[in-house]
Amino acid sequence: MVWLHRPTLPHSISLPHTEIKCNARQTLQVVRNRQRARSVISALSMPTARTSEDPALSSRKRKTDDFEWEASKENVMPLKRGRNVVDLNQALRAHDSVQTKLRLETEMKTREAAIAAYAGDDPLAHWLEYVRWLEVQMPEDTRKKFKVLEKCTRELKDDRKYRNDMRYVRLWIQYVRSVL
Repeated sequence: MVWLHRPTLPHSISLPHTEIKCNARQTLQVVRNRQRARSVISALSMPTARTSEDPALSSRKRKTDDFEWEASKENVMPLKRGRNVVDLNQALRAHDSVQTKLRLETEMKTREAAIAAYAGDDPLAHWLEYVRWLEVQMPEDTRKKFKVLEKCTRELKDDRKYRNDMRYVRLWIQYVRSVL
């Protein structure tokens, strides 16, 4: 049923010139669809840097860049705390270039050298930072994360101060999950 301008209905949605009578579930579904549409429209209408490209081409490129993770979401390991979509898109986009791969490899070597040279009280903090960096920068590469977790857990297994440390236990849990 369609009524024109009848705002007193218990479950109704006001459209510009019409009202549709529906149940609460349908109302909620329409509201969610409207919210999704508004968020997509606002995301697509965000200002971007000016380029000399064709505006239609750049808007299509921006749409595909915003959803880079959609193409490889099967390969990205989910995290319990979730992921930042902007960082994830940047990391996935960057893995296509050889230059970025070289930069990431040198950064990994630098971090591993810093951990090996660390002589302070809490080497676990540096290991945790390294693991988090790997999760952000290399979301698809679970083998490298596995190797880092294995190396960390083996190096710190005989250290008595980490036996009841929750950070260390969480690393072990991540390691076990990556083995399974």
